[in-house]
Parts: sequence; C-alpha cells; structure tokens
Amino acid sequence: MINEAAATGNPVTFTLQRAGERKMISVTPVMACKSKVFMGNEYSINTAADGEVVQVSRGLLHFARSDEEVAAIVSHQLAHNARKHQRTNKITGVLGGVVGGIFGGAADVALGLVTGGTFVTGTFTQLGWAAGNSMAGGISVSQLQQADQDSLHLMDMAGYEIENVPAFWRRAQEFDDPKIINGLGNSHPFLQERFLTMEATQKEITERIQRGDSPYALNL
Repeated sequence: MINEAAATGNPVTFTLQRAGERKMISVTPVMACKSKVFMGNEYSINTAADGEVVQVSRGLLHFARSDEEVAAIVSHQLAHNARKHQRTNKITGVLGGVVGGIFGGAADVALGLVTGGTFVTGTFTQLGWAAGNSMAGGISVSQLQQADQDSLHLMDMAGYEIENVPAFWRRAQEFDDPKIINGLGNSHPFLQERFLTMEATQKEITERIQRGDSPYALNL
C-alpha cells in the first residue's frame, strides 16, 4: 500500500501515536536507486550485477584512473539491473535446459532402441541440459549495447564526462597481467558493436545538449 502511494510521487500521510498523543506526519517520496553497490575484497579486475546488487572488485577500483571510470562501471551494471538482464537470462537458461533435456532424452531413447538397450546412459540428456543451461551464463552483445547506451545517459545526467568511456572499456579489454585475473575483459568484451553504440550515444547526447532539450528519460 505504501509503495503504491509513493509511486505517484505525492506526499504520503502517516498517523502516529506517541505517549497517548496522535500525530499526522506527511512524507514526500524521493526517487532513489533500488540497487545496492558493494566493493568485493579481491584484487581481480571484475564486476557483477545480479538484478539487485552491483559488486565491484577492489582490483577494478585500483584499475580505474578517475571517478568517471568508476561511474562508467557502476552505471553500466545499474543499467543491467534496471533492464533485468540477469533475470531474463536465467529464464532463458531454464527453458533452454528443458528443451535441451527433451532432445537429449530423445537421443538417448533412440540410441537405446538401435543398440537393443545395451547402450543407455543418459549422456545426451545430461548434455542437453548443460547446453541449454549455458544460455543463462552470460550477457549477450545486444544487452551489453543496451547497458552501454543507458550508462552514458546515466553518467551525463549525473554530471560526469562521457568522452573517454570507450577508451576505458578498450583499456580494460586489453589489460594483460599474469598476476591479475581480468574477469571484466571476459564478461564484457569490448566489441566493435559496443564502440559504435557508445559513439552514436555520445553524439546523441551532445546534440541534445546543443539543442537545449530536457534530459534523456530512460524507458526502463
């Protein structure tokens, strides 16, 4: 009930009773981010988002050279959470596992019939489940592009410079140190598609500012 009232943006009135006296208190809702942001105490270069929490490793914070680069990381992961990418991928993985298991099971049955039942191990069923579930393991290129676009708008609205964001992601992709695990380069590969998306979004933001248009409204 409180959430529904707060969603309108109008003041919410509470009736409190203290020491036998009733008081009316009015509270005006304030827009805030649902995601919590934590630092992971490991020295690998990594970050993760599960739909509710954003975690950035100590190593990635050391790798970042400016507040803008930290903002690029956090805003990108906030965009993944806002778009519910992890939830979508989990659902896709479950459905993929079911379908893969069915086809794998059919292959096992067929093999059993051909061999007269002498070779029935469930191997193909297991492989089908594994192949289907693997669909939930990573973020797609289109999801990365979507998060890139949203993150640049979020950074701009927060007052951060966005010109050097592509250079940061490229540097993260190219970082190679045998002593430090670069998980970010694997989970968020800086592909040409991502660069083109960032370039187009930067141009869009610049033109909007020049026209004096109102800030971009994220349609999440």
